[in-house]
Amino acid sequence: MTAEEYSRLEALSDPFPTPTRRHSRIVKNLVAALGPAVLAHGCEYFAGDAKIVSPDGDRTIPDFVVTCDERDGALPDDEENIVRHPCVIAEVTSPSTEAVDRGPKLDIYASIPDVTHYVLIESRRKHVTVFERASDGALRHRPAVQRLVFPFLPNGISIDVLYAGVSVPDLR
Repeated sequence: MTAEEYSRLEALSDPFPTPTRRHSRIVKNLVAALGPAVLAHGCEYFAGDAKIVSPDGDRTIPDFVVTCDERDGALPDDEENIVRHPCVIAEVTSPSTEAVDRGPKLDIYASIPDVTHYVLIESRRKHVTVFERASDGALRHRPAVQRLVFPFLPNGISIDVLYAGVSVPDLR
């Protein structure tokens, strides 16, 4: 199969663009920074390989998701990676995905009561936005976050950790 044939086949089989190196590095940094704390807290994380299923049956595949709910861990190992009770979801945005990440995906994640944090990490500049679950149940917008703090990481991490090895302008 030629490279051109592969590209046509890939375009037909996957509606989402292939991640850039910048995107992949940010996700790897996210896993390296949060993964150990997630596991030490007795939770589980997935990086681009789990489907989120909302109460309405909507499905998405986020870049990074954390679940601390035992019901998500009760599936047999050979079952599809489905998470119905995520607490933290992160997406690395790009020009081609940002509208979906800030629109339909935000709506889906807001409909899942277990989601306490939805994190948007921009890939083109050093900028992180967090939507946090408020006491009234709504996800509240916190733009230009400098530290990520979660129940499993109470001291948090600087967003600089997410951009290690990634060339992006710092426009904070």
